[in-house]
Order: sequence, then C-alpha cells, then structure tokens
Amino acid sequence: MLTKLKGVEFKLNSKDKSKIINKFEEKSIDNDYLKEESLRPVPSYINKEKGKVMKSEEFSRLNTFKHPGNALWETVCGTDERSQVLNTELYPWGAVCQLIITSDDGRKSLSTGWLNGKGTVITAGHCVYSPTLKKWSKSITVIPGRNGNGKPYGEITSENFSSVKGWIENQDHNYNYGAIILPDQIGDITGYFGFKVYQDSDLIGVKANVSGYPGEKYHTQWFMYDNITTVDERRIYHNIDTTAGQSGSPLWIDTSNNQYYVIGIQSSGGCPNSTIRINEYVYNNLLTWRRRGNKYTI
Repeated sequence: MLTKLKGVEFKLNSKDKSKIINKFEEKSIDNDYLKEESLRPVPSYINKEKGKVMKSEEFSRLNTFKHPGNALWETVCGTDERSQVLNTELYPWGAVCQLIITSDDGRKSLSTGWLNGKGTVITAGHCVYSPTLKKWSKSITVIPGRNGNGKPYGEITSENFSSVKGWIENQDHNYNYGAIILPDQIGDITGYFGFKVYQDSDLIGVKANVSGYPGEKYHTQWFMYDNITTVDERRIYHNIDTTAGQSGSPLWIDTSNNQYYVIGIQSSGGCPNSTIRINEYVYNNLLTWRRRGNKYTI
C-alpha cells in the first residue's frame, strides 16, 4: 500500500504496516492523578500495619473482575493442577500481589498483579481502566504476598495508573495491560521480577509458570507450571490452569542461573489460556512505568 506522511509517499509491506499500527496503539496513557511534577524524592515508608481482617461473609461479597464483550474467563483446562503457595514471604512469591479494586461506581473486585520494580505493579488493563464504565478505577489496594489473613508486607493503596491507547480508547484485548504506580517502594523489601523479550523459537515448548490469586481460593496464592503451546506477535498460549481473579498474573520462566523473567501478563482464558506477550513495545512501556515507580513516593 502507499502511505503519505507530511507530503512524502512511500510503500509499506504488511509487516511494516503492522509495526506502525502496534506502535500507535501501544502509546502509554496515564490517569489524571499521575503528573510529572508530582514525582517527589521524599523518604519512602513501609506500611507494616496488618489492617482490618476481612471476614468470610465480606469476602463473599467481593466480585472477581468480569471480562467484557466476548472475552473468556481464565480457565481450568481439564483437572485443576494448581498448588497453593504456603510461604508467600519468600521470593518470588512476595512479588505477586492480590489487588482489591474499587471501581469509579464504588464496586469492589479482586485481581492479581506483580511487581516489576521498586514501586510499580503490572496487571491487566481492565483492572486499571474499566471497559464497561469507560473510566479509570477509583483506587486499587495492593497486598504483596497475601496469605489468607496474613499480609507479610502490609498493603498499599494507589490512585495512580497507566495503560495504553489500544486498551483505553479501543478496548482491544491485544492491549489489555497496565500499571499501578505505588506511593511506596515496597519492591525494595519484597524483590521484583525481571521481564524480557524472547524470540518465538525460545518460547515454544518451554516450561513457564503462573502464580496468582484465584477468586474462589479466599485470599491465597496458587501456582502451576506447564509448557508453552504456541505464540504469536501479541500473545503466548498455554494450558496452565487459571480462574477468575488471576487476571494480571505474571507468566514467567526460570533461567539456568535462577533468574525469573516475566514473558507475559495473564489476561484471558479458553483452553489454551493466553497472556499478553512482552514484545518490544510492551517491554518499553513496562520499562517506562518501572522508572516512574522507582521515583514516585509521597
């Protein structure tokens, strides 16, 4: 096809066209709370308060985040083979966070996120921006390494969020990811995941891991691993069991030198389940958001 740009006409093949569209849709967008002038280098604090213990009847009134439109729930593929993480204070489990999301209309929902830096939590786009309300979440409480009533690292509430143009403006599930910028650098205590771009050939058939907070498991973290089945430009597919509440969970691989690199962000189900793949565009946004979290404190 021929494309004009400021009076210049040139030809694009389909691959180049896809790259330009991806770059446009991948533009980072922040909610109104996060302004550059609000990034103040003051001493961070650690919220060590245990806070209110949620009773079982209160838990039952919380929703797991619903997928809009024709997107599918996270899915158990055959027999549920997930295992409970018993010591969530250890790395990397402490870097996996339960999220309690308060929507703009006041409703509360549960989901999962993961620390990719000192003060940044990555999650699904629909956790920070509701595609049904078409509004940003009002606030999100982040609980790293939650284990039932135990909160080994306390809890932190944020009103600072980011996502991308493809999700905010178009609700395109290929761009269903975002970030929570924390007012505290809790990642210095819990540790945080690395993230990396891999070629197709380095992913297919490789063992990958998912850990998160299923809505039906009462505030406990559950883990499973399996081999990656296939990949495309935007997604990684696997048969790791997940259920509602695990949106935003990390899909990571272990390297031979015991490093943990996230390669995808859990976003939808269907057997195989699928994650948003960390390609070069996603990587650049995750890096930008991590840098913001490394600076932002109150």
